[in-house]
Order: sequence, then structure tokens, then C-alpha cells
Amino acid sequence: MNPTPGYVIHEVHEKEITVDWFYGPGHPGKKLAQLVLIVIAWFFLVLPVVVTASAIANRDNPDKGWWKYTEGFYLWDTTIAFLTVFLVLFIVGYLVLYWLNRRSLKERNARATFDAERLSKRLEIADA
Repeated sequence: MNPTPGYVIHEVHEKEITVDWFYGPGHPGKKLAQLVLIVIAWFFLVLPVVVTASAIANRDNPDKGWWKYTEGFYLWDTTIAFLTVFLVLFIVGYLVLYWLNRRSLKERNARATFDAERLSKRLEIADA
């Protein structure tokens, strides 16, 4: 390991710049508060996904599902249709660009930019 240069007058250690690591040593009270915030965040992350998935999966069954919202189903269908069209356009566009690139590469490689007779002479000289 290299010695510290002379112009470095202050050395910073990780524990000086780290506020608190959840899994490292530290204050149990702060860790408990962080754990509560993590659980609340996961709850609010997972709850809408579960409710929406349940509603979409049971949209034709009136006795199941969390909610029945016709405008929401229309918005869901419109969004999925838009994303599908967007994905197809992206894939088709990418494939067209890829095909154009391959075609131009073949054309560039097909054009001889050298004199075959001169090249054979140079190769003979190099072998000799």
C-alpha cells in the first residue's frame, strides 16, 4: 500500500461519514424506527399491487375482487394496449436499425479498397 501523500492533512474514516447502517453496530432505537419505516413503506408498496391484481384477475366475477371500477378497467386496458403498441414499435424499430446496420456493413466489406495485385506483391515481400 502506498504511503499517504504529504498534502493530505486530514484523513476521513468511514464511520465519520456514515450516518447509520441498519445492519451494523449502532443505536437500537434508531434501528427500530428504521424498521418501522421499512415495514410501512413495504405495506404501501405491496397493497396497491395486490388490490389492482385482485381487481384485474376478478373483473368478471362480481363476488370476488377488491373493487369494481369500470373507468379503472378501461384505463387499465388502454394503458396495456398503449404499452403493447409501444413495445412492438420499439422492437420493430430496433430490428430495422439492426438490419440496416448489417446491410451497410456487408456493402462496406464488399467494396474493395485495395489493389489486389499490389497486396500480393507486398505479401511476397513480407514472406521473403
